[in-house]
Parts: sequence; C-alpha cells; structure tokens
Amino acid sequence: MIPRKKQKIQPVLIHEKERPWEGTAGNHLGDATWRTLLSGDTTPSLHMTCGIVEVGKWQGGEMVPHQHPQSEVYHVLEGQGVVTIEGEDYVLDKGSTLFIPGGCEHGTRNTADCPLKNFYVFAVDSLQEVEYIFSADDT
Repeated sequence: MIPRKKQKIQPVLIHEKERPWEGTAGNHLGDATWRTLLSGDTTPSLHMTCGIVEVGKWQGGEMVPHQHPQSEVYHVLEGQGVVTIEGEDYVLDKGSTLFIPGGCEHGTRNTADCPLKNFYVFAVDSLQEVEYIFSADDT
C-alpha cells in the first residue's frame, strides 16, 4: 500500500465586510439575506461552512419554514427573534445559540425593530451541498 500524502490545511481568515450580501428581500428564503464566510467552493476550507444571515430589517420579517438534511447551528449576534422548529417556538436574543437537528422544519421570525443577525454553521464542505426543502414544495 502506498501511503497518501497528508494535505496540510492552512488557516483561513475572512473579514465579514469582504464578503458580499447574497439574496434579496423576497427571495426563496423570505426576508433573509446572507454572507457566506467559509465554504469550500470559495475558500480553501474543508468540512465546515458558515456565514451571517440577517432576517428582516424590522419586526415581522421572516425566513420561511424549510428543512435540510444537515444539522445547523445559529448564534445570535444582534436583535431578537423566534425560531419555530417542528412547531415549537424558541425565543432568541443576542448571545443565544441554537442547535437545529437535520431534517427538522424550521423558520425564523424577527421580533425586534432592528435586523435579527445570526452566525450560522453547517458541517459540510460547501453551502451548495445544503439542499433546502420548503414546506410549500409538499403541495
């Protein structure tokens, strides 16, 4: 057996302001826009995808209910909101961290008069690997 060379993974430093906002209000996720910070298709990183998602610029903005096979983590950077997971509400505010199991339907509603800004993480190489499934698609 020929030993495989170990590829040395290098640290990656990204500043949020360097990444463009993706999505626009009224996109397939609702009132959510996001900045992908680490994703294997755009950064030399492996097994981890993360970014910032902003839900609504004001109270009542929402990210529509959806699910994906991968688990996800939210950490609230700014604002307040409610994430509904499989019909149960979880109230979030600055400093809250929420684990969302893979395959669970979840949606987010902004409950403050400022943007709800979350840091999100998926344990996948690229955001392109995350298959979003929307409840509206079930009809």
